[in-house]
Amino acid sequence: MNIMGNKENRIQDLFRHLLKVRMGLRQVIMRELRGEGVEMNFETLQVLNRVRQTPGITQQGLAEMTVRDKSSITSLVNKLERGGLVTRTGDEEDRRNKRLYLSEEGERLAETFKPVIDRVYEEIHSRMGCEKETELCIEYLNRMYEVLESM
Repeated sequence: MNIMGNKENRIQDLFRHLLKVRMGLRQVIMRELRGEGVEMNFETLQVLNRVRQTPGITQQGLAEMTVRDKSSITSLVNKLERGGLVTRTGDEEDRRNKRLYLSEEGERLAETFKPVIDRVYEEIHSRMGCEKETELCIEYLNRMYEVLESM
């Protein structure tokens, strides 16, 4: 039996499970939003929710927090700005950076999806609990990301 092959398979299994969990979360959130009459794609939801959580976030920061490249964030933010959901303002310290905020319309939309997202995470927490395991998992995944970044 090849021990290294088993280790590689376990790491591959881990990544497959991470993707599976991500897709499952995405499906549950989108199903719950549709049930509340909120129609938007997941990428829009992620961006609006992050800007809601972090008013004044830069586009670079938004790209990092949503794990997207700068060009796709720029395109999405342009679309949201044209749709009247976000505003961009110049950074006082560095004019090259743009700070993002929800517009009044964006705030109204956020008030419709925030309770749904909160409810999904609360349900997961109530079924899983596992505070200690959650912290250990976050630490392990952060270490794994550091390894990937160093490669």
